[in-house]
Amino acid sequence: MKSYSGAADPKWVIQAWGHNPRQEALDALDSGKLIVLDLFSDAKARWETSYKRTDGTPHEFIFCMLHNFGGRSGLHGRLARTISEFHRAKNQFPNTIVGVGATMEAIETNPVMYEALFELPWQNEKIEAEEWTKGYAQMRYGTRNETAEQAWILLNRSIYNCTDGQEGTTESVLCARPALTIKSTSSWGTGKIYWNTQDVRNAASLLLSQHENLSGVNYQYDVVDVVRQTLTDYAHELLDRIKNDHDQKNIEQRNVRIDTFLNVLLDQERLLNTIPDFMVGKWIADARKAGRNDAEKNLYEKNARMLITTWGDREQANKGGLRDYSYREWGGLMRDYYYPRWKLFFDKLKAGSPTPSADEYFDMEWAWAMTNSTKQSYPVTSQENPIVVAKEVFEKYF
Repeated sequence: MKSYSGAADPKWVIQAWGHNPRQEALDALDSGKLIVLDLFSDAKARWETSYKRTDGTPHEFIFCMLHNFGGRSGLHGRLARTISEFHRAKNQFPNTIVGVGATMEAIETNPVMYEALFELPWQNEKIEAEEWTKGYAQMRYGTRNETAEQAWILLNRSIYNCTDGQEGTTESVLCARPALTIKSTSSWGTGKIYWNTQDVRNAASLLLSQHENLSGVNYQYDVVDVVRQTLTDYAHELLDRIKNDHDQKNIEQRNVRIDTFLNVLLDQERLLNTIPDFMVGKWIADARKAGRNDAEKNLYEKNARMLITTWGDREQANKGGLRDYSYREWGGLMRDYYYPRWKLFFDKLKAGSPTPSADEYFDMEWAWAMTNSTKQSYPVTSQENPIVVAKEVFEKYF
């Protein structure tokens, strides 16, 4: 190993996921020669074994937070559990826990979770999550604001308090291939709502109420993100009611709710187009910037479009189940990708016609993925005032 690494005292690094690391691997290396990345420490305490050799000597490990799968949009986290589990691991194995790590499949969502994670090694004593969120709100907005603190306390008690091992955010039905019953948007995710949705709405209302006292990009980002989540939650409720109306043959009420659902999609589009971080135009523009010529720019845009939609060709998307694995609630996508799927589904439902097949959906999806900016461009800068739009959209539904 030394000859390969060039380091004076090299160490192996291995991921803890699935059946790995196997006992044979742990026994093959002396203590001090291996660091185990405990990939999902925030949900599953595999570190409790301390990754010991058969003779009982432990290997070093890193406490990791696997917060995000596929880059999928949505508020989510285990704030209190992440804090408490890190301190439990540090107290139990002070000599072999050697750091913290972030093992997300994608980043740029839920900044609160990463702020909390990377503060942990600097804490001499455990800080309760609720107390920590108060300090976070002050740091985040640059001033003490009790209303903002209350908003973050509500978020900590609800959507940032996932208590089981679900892998990533609860998925948005707005971004799912349409059906009357949706258990998940991606093949391996979940649509389970584990929080009180009213807590998130109340948090959004509290943050919005401070628009004359707070400002800046962090405040704008959080307001849009929390209001976005309220619309997503509402869409879950609407779809359940649409199905119930359909089953009960209450067609008039069903159709009214269908129209509301489609309006939520378009209002989500408008909301997300107020923050570049929530706009597909920025994603595509960044991909094209990496290209050195037109051919490379077009290739990178194609890859960027496929990654967040079909992931690959028909075989990979449908039979392989990879479609929407990396879905995004982003401006541009809501209107041009997700809305047409839902509009077609509901039009068929209203007409009493067979709803589209997986292949029909793929044809729609592939057409978007194969289009490039010469035919369909998206803005990269804010299209409206984020606070004004967030307030209008929120008050429209709540």
